[in-house]
Amino acid sequence: MVWGGRAKVYRLQSGNFSASLSLFGVLTFLGLFLISPSLAQAVNVEAGLDFVAGQQQKNGSWNNRVRDSVEILKALKYFGRDNTKTFDIGVGWMRAVQPENTDMLARKIEALNLVQPSSAELQRLITELVKRRVISNNLLTYGGWGEKSGYSPDPLNTYLAVRALLAVRYTDQLVLDRGFTYLIWHQNTTAEGTSVSGSWNIFAGVTPRTKESTYLTAAILSLFSDEKARVDRVFSSLAGYARMSLQTPSVPRSINWLLSTQNFTTDGG
Repeated sequence: MVWGGRAKVYRLQSGNFSASLSLFGVLTFLGLFLISPSLAQAVNVEAGLDFVAGQQQKNGSWNNRVRDSVEILKALKYFGRDNTKTFDIGVGWMRAVQPENTDMLARKIEALNLVQPSSAELQRLITELVKRRVISNNLLTYGGWGEKSGYSPDPLNTYLAVRALLAVRYTDQLVLDRGFTYLIWHQNTTAEGTSVSGSWNIFAGVTPRTKESTYLTAAILSLFSDEKARVDRVFSSLAGYARMSLQTPSVPRSINWLLSTQNFTTDGG
């Protein structure tokens, strides 16, 4: 992890982010406060925000990447910097983005929701996102999202789509429940339904343990935690399928898997 190690943590606490962290490292660290605001007491958050603002490109983006730009805009909004020029031109860049895939579309929805949650443009994008979900007779694919319309669904794009719909408070609960159903089905399991590791793969249909994703596993665990009542309800409905042998998504096993992937040989991250 880019901020691991005692020396680097010391520099982070002193506010000198630029000496020890990449832009994405700072962005990821600031994102932790969205989960645990109490962490802000241990570090100089304002220094981190200043560093991130200083990395903005002239066109308003960060690294010309939708992912980086949206996550930074969310952090700026969360920490009360949504009345700044940095925020405004960042949103302006996002408005001009033409989504090439589900990933970009979902993230653009999140960005525009920060400033105009009821705009016609945002509603149009939401409608487009919902239209892209897979409708089929196969329970293993129904309700998921793929990279583009007509593509097979995968855990990453499904997670991003569901996250965006939750952010805008999408009202069709069936659409959301189907998205969670897809994610539950695609936690890495054996044929008997017992969890192999509790992880998720970025793409569906690849061999567990070769394509497992720490990022996506942590992200889905956070989503499941925020929507625990929904996850429990969806799982209860799935358990009614006699031909299936499922176990509730194993949060402890997923956490243990994440811990097992930590690199202790270099910086502890």
